[in-house]
Amino acid sequence: MGQQGSSLSASADRTDRQGGSAALTNRPALLQPTKIKTTRDVFKLVLIVLIVVGALYPAAGSIDDTFITFRYAENLVHGRGLVFNPGERVEGYTSFGELLLVAPAALLAKPVMRLYATLLGLLAWAGVVTLMWRTLARQRGDAPLGRADWFVMLYLLLCPPAVVWAWSGMETALVALSWVAAWVVHLRERENNSLPWRSGLLTCAAGLLHPEGAPFIGVVLAASWLLPWRRRSLKNAAAYLAIAWGLFGLYWLWRWRYFGDFLPNTYYMKVGAHLPIRAGLKYVGRSMASAPISFYLLYLLWRDQSHWRKWSRPLATALGLAAADGLFCILVGGDYFAFQRFLLPAIPLVIFAIWTLQCRLAAQRDPKPRARRPFVEALALTLVLAVWGNFVPSLEVLEQVTFRRAIKPSIAAGRVFRRDVPRDAVIATLPIGAFGFFAENRILDMMGLTDRHIAHLDIRTGAHAAAHEKTDYAYVLGRRPEIIVELPTLFPPTKDGFYAWMKRSTFIPQQAAIYEQPALADNYQLAWLFVKKQRPPLLSGRRGLEDVGVFAYLRGDLVNQPPYRRWRTFDPVISEFPFQHWREFAAGNEHLIRDLSIGMWNF
Repeated sequence: MGQQGSSLSASADRTDRQGGSAALTNRPALLQPTKIKTTRDVFKLVLIVLIVVGALYPAAGSIDDTFITFRYAENLVHGRGLVFNPGERVEGYTSFGELLLVAPAALLAKPVMRLYATLLGLLAWAGVVTLMWRTLARQRGDAPLGRADWFVMLYLLLCPPAVVWAWSGMETALVALSWVAAWVVHLRERENNSLPWRSGLLTCAAGLLHPEGAPFIGVVLAASWLLPWRRRSLKNAAAYLAIAWGLFGLYWLWRWRYFGDFLPNTYYMKVGAHLPIRAGLKYVGRSMASAPISFYLLYLLWRDQSHWRKWSRPLATALGLAAADGLFCILVGGDYFAFQRFLLPAIPLVIFAIWTLQCRLAAQRDPKPRARRPFVEALALTLVLAVWGNFVPSLEVLEQVTFRRAIKPSIAAGRVFRRDVPRDAVIATLPIGAFGFFAENRILDMMGLTDRHIAHLDIRTGAHAAAHEKTDYAYVLGRRPEIIVELPTLFPPTKDGFYAWMKRSTFIPQQAAIYEQPALADNYQLAWLFVKKQRPPLLSGRRGLEDVGVFAYLRGDLVNQPPYRRWRTFDPVISEFPFQHWREFAAGNEHLIRDLSIGMWNF
């Protein structure tokens, strides 16, 4: 690596003199073959591989929640405020930082915004892998890459959570980058005993991207400054917290004043007054089962427990940050999505800890012959773990593919609603992302993500799918929305299409509960809106093109009114069928999915 390699080796030597592990630089011939050239080359290569793999991987791509942030950003840049619906200040987005990053793209076409957000995620994860490569280079010195090093790089690049969330258009990869960057920069500042303003800014940025970033990273890195105790370190710890928590605190006070709630509406909707710790433990346990490397880390920690006082600062802080991320997941009950979204920042830190502990244990043994084909062996192990992560402990890939399949129909339906439904009409629906972004109507979220009343209900959470446990249909019907769309996706107006809609719109008890409200039958009529023509599924046995559209409930006083004449209504027998038979569909779904978990869905 030439001059760069020499400087990295010197830095590694300094780290050892200040408490780092000498085993990392005086290692046996475990790492041998090819050297990677420059940081820029690594970044380019990682980005290209991410693009190619994601394009071939059916679980990779935008998901519905991505479009919620898009709608907030679009309203912001067009002067309507930081709102989902104009005039309603409810904090229904999860990442203020990503919202600001994608806001400029909101001035362009909607598809451009989607591509831009996806590119941000790909660049962010490429940055994570590149930072980890540089960190390993500092620890490794001039030793060539071997099987363990290749595995770190390949696993971070090809594991399902990395590809899925880099391609999702959400903030997840950016959050992981902020955690890793804050950790890497902190190690440099701690090594040089310099003013920690860079790590402070990065910690604040992590909080803007996801609120838990600032407090959880702050505690770990501040503790790193204070251990071992020195007066100069105390000043640096105080300066770090003043920058990180001071700036983040100013933002928090602003958002509290703007939205009127101390915590984000997403917190009240998902967690509320009762911490769903049992659900959080289950989430972490299932995530560990999906990524067996976490159990290997526990094994290595057990093997090295007697030497924990000799752990290097990079190892100790990496373990601390990974544990902090896991603690956050436990406290909030985990996440709705599969593929460890909330735990993505911990993955590179866990991998680094495994790499370091392996090196320590290898240094305590007699040197073993190096692997003949380190890259091939590392790639094979990575691919085995990637396949495992798609299907164990449950069908994680099936959940993500299901989410993705709903995006195109929701977009198509939203575009037709924008054209054929008055802009000020209130549409009660779930999910609200892609449909709401393209429809641009006023949206009443029946699960409360962008509705303060539903989100603040005192309902104990943690028994079912996260963020899909709170609802109040008496309140929804009391708002008298013009249209109620139980599912904004496409079905043909045939018996099969009607039955498919009924089955899917009563899939979980929270959906089916709307039929318990007499006001639905009294004030609304079943209707169907044509969206487009498409080919039927291959297994349906139907040929040619068929009409598909959205089943919904149209408020009775609007039937056949000029703005709604494109809506098709049904005869009384069909219109009354859902109210007479919804329990049968709900019971059939309950029998089908009883005690079933798909990804992170719990029924």
